[in-house]
Formats: sequence, C-alpha cells, structure tokens
Amino acid sequence: MNTILRKYNRLSYYGINGVPTGVIDGVIPTTSAYPGAVGLFTTMMMQDAADVPASFDIDVSYTVSNLEVVVDVEVLCTQAASGNLKLRIAVLEKYIEFDEAPGSNGESEFHNIMKKFLPGTNGVSMASSYDVGDTFSATESWTHSNVYNLEELAVVVWIQNDTNKEVLQGAFAETGEFVAESEFDAAGISINNVDSEDCASSITPTFTLRNFGSENLTSCDIEYTIGGESNTINWTGDLAFFESEEVALGEIATPTESDETLSVTVSNPNGEEDGFPGNDVVETTITAVPSAGTELEVTIVTDNYGNETYWRVVDGDGAVIAEGGNSWVGTTNTGEGQGSPQIGSGTYSNNTTYTEEVTVPAGVDCYSFEIYDYWGDGICCQYGSGSYEVTDVNSGQTLAEGGQFGADDAKFFSAGVLGVEETSEVTGFKMFPNPTNGTLNVEFNLLSSQRVTIDVLDVTGRLVLSKDLGMLPAGYSLQQVNLYGQSQGLYLLNMNVNEGRVIGKFTVNN
Repeated sequence: MNTILRKYNRLSYYGINGVPTGVIDGVIPTTSAYPGAVGLFTTMMMQDAADVPASFDIDVSYTVSNLEVVVDVEVLCTQAASGNLKLRIAVLEKYIEFDEAPGSNGESEFHNIMKKFLPGTNGVSMASSYDVGDTFSATESWTHSNVYNLEELAVVVWIQNDTNKEVLQGAFAETGEFVAESEFDAAGISINNVDSEDCASSITPTFTLRNFGSENLTSCDIEYTIGGESNTINWTGDLAFFESEEVALGEIATPTESDETLSVTVSNPNGEEDGFPGNDVVETTITAVPSAGTELEVTIVTDNYGNETYWRVVDGDGAVIAEGGNSWVGTTNTGEGQGSPQIGSGTYSNNTTYTEEVTVPAGVDCYSFEIYDYWGDGICCQYGSGSYEVTDVNSGQTLAEGGQFGADDAKFFSAGVLGVEETSEVTGFKMFPNPTNGTLNVEFNLLSSQRVTIDVLDVTGRLVLSKDLGMLPAGYSLQQVNLYGQSQGLYLLNMNVNEGRVIGKFTVNN
C-alpha cells in the first residue's frame, strides 16, 4: 500500500495522466502530440537546462545495517536561491532479477526500483531563501523491508522548488558503508542452484551465509528443512563483517507430486545467541518434476488473441512429440510481435478451450511442455484469462500449468511409465517402504511360473541397477532390492515377466 501511495502522490504532484511522460524543470511540454511525449524533448532543450548554474552543492552518504538505512545530506549554497524549497531523499534498489517474470509483461530484470522516500513524499522542508555560503543538513533513516539485496541499495537526493517543481540540484550515491548492529549475527541471504530442468531425481542447493556481526564468524548451525524432514550442518570457517560464503546443502530429492518449500535457518553464531534473529531464515520453492504414464492431456484456454499462441511437447532428445496453435509463431516469431501474426496451420480462436490427447512412447523419458506467445505477454492476465494445463490421463495428476508468462514458458516432467495393467501375469504388486532409505521390498503374485528380472532406472531413463531373479514358481513372492549408495530422488522399478512388465515409482530418501 505504501508503494502505491508514493506512486500516486508523485503522479498527482506532476499531473501525469499516462506513461511514458517526460518532465523538464517541472514542466510537462505540450504540442500536437500528447502531453509529455518523450519525442518532444530536443537536444537543445536538454542542453539549455544543463547549462543553468546549479544553486547548491550536495554531498550525500549513507550507512546500511541489517536493520536500517541512514542517509546524511550536506548542502552548500553556491548561487543565491529562494522559493518553497524541499530536500527530497529516495532510496532505490539498483538491480533486481527474478528467475521467472513476476508480472504479465514477461520482464524479469528491473533497474533502479524506488523503495522509500525519506521521510516521505513531501520531503524535508528547507529555508525559504539561501545566500552563497549558507548550509543545510539533514539525516533521515528507514527500517528497510522488501529489499532483495542490501548491496544494491543506492540513494538519490534532490532540491526542488515546490511552487514551480523546478529541480535546483541533485546527487546520487551508490556505495554505502555497512555497519554492524551486534557482535554476533549470522544471516541467511539466499538459496541457490534449486532448478532441475533435466528431470534430475535430486538437486544439491547452496546457501549464502553472511556475517552481519562485528566479531568474525567462525561457527554456526545451518538447518535445512523440506517435506517435513530436517538436516543440520555444523558450519565452521572465518568470515569478517559482511563477508559471505556459499555453503553446499545436502542432496535433496526432487519433489514429484507438488512444489515444496525449502527452508534454511542459521543459528548459534560462535556458539552465542544471535543478535538479530530477523535475518536467520531464508525460504525458496523447489519446483516439482512429476512423473506420468504414456497418456497425457493438454488443455489450452486462449486469451483475447488466440492467434498469438503456439505450444509443443518435446522429449529429452529435442524431438517434437505433439504441438498445437499457430505454427507460424512457432519457437522463433515470439516476444517482439507488432500487429497481428501471420496465420499458420493450427491457429486458435480467441477465448476458446482446446483439448488434445498426447501419447508418449513407453519407457521413461524427460519431457518438456513449451508454450510461446507472439507479442511476449503470455496468455493471462492482461488481455484475457488464458491458461494451459498438462495432466496424466490415468492418475489425473497435473504435470504442468500456468498462463502468466512473457514470450515463452516451459515445464519439465518425466513420462512413459507403464502401469500394472500392462501384463496379466502379475497380481498384488506392491513396493514398500516408499520412500525407502536403502532396502525396497517388492511383493507380488505370479499366476504361473515365470522368469523375472528387475531393472531400476532414474527418471531420466538411466539404468542404475539390474537383478535377475531367475525362474520363480507360481504364487506369492517377496523380493528385496538393495538401494544403498543410490542418490536421493525418484526412481522407477521395471519388473519384466515374459512379454509383460510392471512399472512402479518409488523414492530413495537417505
């Protein structure tokens, strides 16, 4: 809410009714074009403004701690000035990058994002007149929040005449001094390396640990939790104030049913109580890589511009298994569209639901669902409520879904798992415990004496274990598969019986 209020306060201050709008010396130029059109600004206009002698010199510095930003401003008058003078201070974050676009326009990189006016949008009142040599100073602070990276903070300061909105001088500082609030303060900054775009059965994230304490950080406890299970790393090292280190967390099984939250907590810096617990916890979402059978269903709901959409399902070798939508858009005519796209085969209508059955070959492979947009604004939510969904026909599990993206979007899943119904030679097939930490029990009934082999594959289809059980008699059988030493993650057990086979999914969780 505060951000919204700041935005509208400044829009109202300048009288801006649309974007982009340019303002020079507090004035919005008007001609036959719309007011403030940036094309109205000529080189001469900007040069004339730059040639006006500044009335003040401004010196700005700031400090950053784990709690607040403190800005100090010193002003010296160099040309006599008078008016309804205000000193304005704005804290900004120079650069923010997201893994996925947070909005509907596809942008994931943002520069010079306004965070806070100090003390507010009205600024700090100055005297009504200044002679050469007169000075003015101000100190303002902000208990920072919603900052992605403290190292990216910067400060902009300017003096403005609120009567005519003219800016008399400005200054920019982008290198602050970092200060410690307490002796012992171990902080979590970020969790990295969490993507699993190749259907890998496990990931090994890293955690950025930073010392915000005045004493060197030599030890701390790092606990990471996912899916209700926790592990602790007893970290040791030597980090001076504000130094950081990437710490490798243990191997984590990639979730297969739904996304899960990975939470990392740091505590006990140098065996002492943490001076500021507010920066101890960092969380991130681990995207699930679900597994499916051989029958999939793709549902596309188009937005107001159905002719801009194209999608495809691609296997691990890059071969296209299925596709739909405007073939002319394809994978190349995306993101920078102007006007309407050409109409290729398969072009969709607006605001319409399309459903297509997709069969993938038996035998597990890594697949990706990819969707592309001609204009680069996705299919939701600015111009209609479009969406996509890929489901496993047999289980009903959602493998991929979305709609709010930029030029393209992609989701990964493994598929091609055959079910028990693929053979009539076996009944009562079970695997337990699941998850397993080493030994997997395989229970089944044979209708007649059969030769049985068991293969264990990871979700990319790589064979990791093979066991020949030989000829087994008809009736009940309980077999054990030794999985000690295998990495955490999702696996597939392929039990071959004559010409049929049974495939089951299980998880190793060491």
